Amino acid sequence: MFHKAIHTNGEKINVDVVNLFYFTFHDAISEWGEKFMQAHPICKFEKLQIAFCKCYQKLQTNERVYIALQMIKQGGNKKVEIYYDHILKLANYI
Repeated sequence: MFHKAIHTNGEKINVDVVNLFYFTFHDAISEWGEKFMQAHPICKFEKLQIAFCKCYQKLQTNERVYIALQMIKQGGNKKVEIYYDHILKLANYI
């Protein structure tokens, strides 16, 4: 989602992208981001992204993905696109 936002806004300057990413953090993630930025004051967004994913990306097994796919239900007032993105993301884990 963040990649779509920076692409849509036309952000290409590394410092601006890193700052935008950092300012989207909340709560415990904000503390992690602050520590990372203090330890790596000049870093490329790719390095920040890799470190963030290693720390916070949820690992999925095929069994967990299968169960998650079985449990997806669309609510009456929810857009199909939300469920499409969720299903596609889960399918990519397999």
